[in-house]
Amino acid sequence: MLAAVDIDLALGGSQILDSVTLDLRPGEFVAVLGPNGAGKSTLLSVLSGTREPDTGNVTLDDRPLTSWQPQALARRRAVLPQFSELDFSFRVFEVVQLGRTPHAGRSSRQRDLEIAFAALEATEAVHLADRIYPTLSGGEKQRVQLARILAQLDLPAPAEYPPDRATDRIRYLLLDEPVASLDPAHQHATLGIARNAARQGAGVLAILHDFNLAAMYADRLVLMNRGQVAAIGDAASVLTPALIDAVFNLPVQVMAHPQLDCPYIVPV
Repeated sequence: MLAAVDIDLALGGSQILDSVTLDLRPGEFVAVLGPNGAGKSTLLSVLSGTREPDTGNVTLDDRPLTSWQPQALARRRAVLPQFSELDFSFRVFEVVQLGRTPHAGRSSRQRDLEIAFAALEATEAVHLADRIYPTLSGGEKQRVQLARILAQLDLPAPAEYPPDRATDRIRYLLLDEPVASLDPAHQHATLGIARNAARQGAGVLAILHDFNLAAMYADRLVLMNRGQVAAIGDAASVLTPALIDAVFNLPVQVMAHPQLDCPYIVPV
């Protein structure tokens, strides 16, 4: 389990995270919602190990995150940031292969190639394989970066390749606004990939802004406001008119989804 307990973090004299406690369990998809400036991306950076909290603890498998060697940690968790800066004239397939770097000395070149191709297939980006990365649109770049982190964690690994020593343990995907630059079809495709990774036993955390996408795909929702966790639970308990109005100052009507067993949110 990936867990954060009583996390406090101040930046520039402002309290960004205030006594935040959250765990990410194997096999579940957690969506983090909240207004701009609520501390969502900062929380993800703390969970990923790229930023240390002022107080509190972050652990992976009951070990402090700071005790993990970088390569070992990279084989266990991967992070998709909001923006990925890469100006070199790499082909897309080469960018995806960068995800295999933590497996150097533990994986064959053939395995790396097969896994990179499988990741491009999963993100519907095979047709981009020979394109020069900086020439892609924002949405195409995001799909390629998603393929990169899937390859990093062997998600999905080709059937003929059993998990190696590093990947037969639970893995974690941390996604910071993964659908922000995508069209509706690719938004659902991306969250379907995340949902499938959870079905395969991975812990998945995604920062989202769309109430309905969160309700459709996530097992648990975390609602943040002003650096604190305002609510945590399933979609029905978190996406209530009272909570949404209190946190977002947005009146809504909550009704049953016409086809799925989840709430459907309509601003009013």
